[in-house]
Amino acid sequence: MKIDEYIRCFMGSIQIERPFGIALWANRVPGRGFLMHSTLSEICTHQKPCIVIDDYLPMAIFHRSLERQREINELFFESLSDKCSSIHLISSVMKSAEYFGKVVTMLDKITFLEFVRCLPEKKLANGFENVAVSEILHTTAELFVFEHLKSMGLKTIIIPQFAQAIVSLHRNVSSAPLSAIVTSGFAVRTDFKRKSQELWRLADEILTVIANQTQ
Repeated sequence: MKIDEYIRCFMGSIQIERPFGIALWANRVPGRGFLMHSTLSEICTHQKPCIVIDDYLPMAIFHRSLERQREINELFFESLSDKCSSIHLISSVMKSAEYFGKVVTMLDKITFLEFVRCLPEKKLANGFENVAVSEILHTTAELFVFEHLKSMGLKTIIIPQFAQAIVSLHRNVSSAPLSAIVTSGFAVRTDFKRKSQELWRLADEILTVIANQTQ
């Protein structure tokens, strides 16, 4: 077993004194692969991760009623409560007007070229001129959720491989950027319970790599 089978890279100096953070979008509940993120947090910090969920933007984009979004939010709590230390909904900490005001403020910090660079390749398959404006809003909202994780005192987040570009963008536009552990991609049929057990066997090696980074 090699670390790079599980961890693609480390971004910045990984801080293990506080729980790791995870930013989610309240659209679909994360699948079994989320177990890898929870395991990584426990290995490094001896604590399960802290989750912040953006439930405002999905409600706006998908034209959901408040009642329907609350039903979806409840699914997140039911699915993830045993895999994290705490779950925070953006809607529980601020009103929608404040949220969208802060998201729009974030837009002033991003150039169009920076935005295009952080899009997944599949989004650019038909050329950037065909990218929906809603993608800009989605990207900006993700950056704002990262900022909210920072305001909670968290220093490090765990992200899947496809989100690496947007974390790079955050590190460019934030005055005190988060560090990140980027997990490797896994096949759809992966046995995540077994992979999680294998990850525990690499615990000492992972902690050594992190310790060497901070020296």
